[in-house]
Amino acid sequence: MGRHALPALPSLTAPIDRRTRLPVNDSPARDGETMLDERLLAAAIDARRAILADIAS
Repeated sequence: MGRHALPALPSLTAPIDRRTRLPVNDSPARDGETMLDERLLAAAIDARRAILADIAS
């Protein structure tokens, strides 16, 4: 991703730093919404890690 993805860092960091769940409405069950929220959080962390790793190298 590298330096071209730097403008995306604030958007990735915002949901990572949130203390509340992301507003998703994808499942009729609360467990499904929690699981989706956890997957979105993991994806944001992975993307941020990839951006920062490309910059560090």
